Amino acid sequence: MLEADGLRRHFGGVKAVDGVSFTVAEKEIVGVIGPNGSGKSTLMSLLMGNNKVDSGSVGFAGQDVTRTPPHRRVHLGMARTFQETRLFTSIGATANVTLAATETSRGADVDRLAADCLAFVGLHGVGDAAVADLTHLQQRLLMIALALASRPKLVLLDEPAVGTAGDELSHMIEVIRRIPTERDCSVLLIDHNMRLVMDVCQRLVVLDFGQVIACGAPAEVRDDPRVVEAYFGTESA
Repeated sequence: MLEADGLRRHFGGVKAVDGVSFTVAEKEIVGVIGPNGSGKSTLMSLLMGNNKVDSGSVGFAGQDVTRTPPHRRVHLGMARTFQETRLFTSIGATANVTLAATETSRGADVDRLAADCLAFVGLHGVGDAAVADLTHLQQRLLMIALALASRPKLVLLDEPAVGTAGDELSHMIEVIRRIPTERDCSVLLIDHNMRLVMDVCQRLVVLDFGQVIACGAPAEVRDDPRVVEAYFGTESA
């Protein structure tokens, strides 16, 4: 579904992304983790086209989309959320999702799709509420509903669980876990919350200083000495 091949993006002397390669299969959940400053968000922007690559390529559903602008990638079946909350606060929750749904749907289908996406993330009862009146969790879930409203084949989630814990985190985990089977959609997930990534991801890609240092099943990656050192440093340090 997604193939990143040798992606590079440097900012002066800073190698934010430096030769990153990995794949995401159909209906697979892949997590990208790494310490702060390891290049995760820059990678997300390269994959979605919000930032241009210096070299390397991005393939999606058999097409080279390396130079394809973000709005065209949405029409091809890609969608994303952001670390920061990006919602239209002057309108309600349903109206936010309806706007996103118009990217791929028209007429009465837009309203049905918006209601379906809100229900999927557990927000069926707050459609008329102003965004400013929603809780933090509800706003994070609303952004996922917006992404799903374009009927994507791949959704990129950038720290969806930030600021959540306990029952709120459990709800977020359940929503993300259901996306591949119930929305026929692959997931690429960036998050610092280890409970989330260990619970929902089938594979993990670990970045450090813009490079992939480990890739594999969550249990393998967790115990990889390179990953332990990247997060916690050497014993002597």
